[in-house]
Amino acid sequence: MITETIIINCKNNKAKIVVWVDPLDGTNEFTKGLVEHVTVLIGLAVNGEAVGGVIHQPYCNSEKDNKSSHTGRSIWGTRGGNIGGLKVEVPPSDNLVLATTRSHSNELVETTIKAIGASQVLRVGGAGHKC
Repeated sequence: MITETIIINCKNNKAKIVVWVDPLDGTNEFTKGLVEHVTVLIGLAVNGEAVGGVIHQPYCNSEKDNKSSHTGRSIWGTRGGNIGGLKVEVPPSDNLVLATTRSHSNELVETTIKAIGASQVLRVGGAGHKC
């Protein structure tokens, strides 16, 4: 699907392909040793339209006491709703969970959090770590 579109457009030399990479999302958290917040973000656009992306969490499951040799995970998605690497669960309707910034809060953010009235507020760093 996405691969076929890219190949066809490249072959016909009609596509403008843009790959966007943020190699260290969560920089502030990384500098503080909070590596579980770090992600690598990759976005792909064809002819000016977003068609897919990847969030890689290189330090996922890398707690110091973890005996597993496997660390890191990748989550990907394409236009049309295809996703991989993530089990999506619908939360209970009576349990609103809000993910917000860990290191860039301000008065407007705090006022908004209070106005939303979430039952749980998660303060996490990096855009990619909020999924």
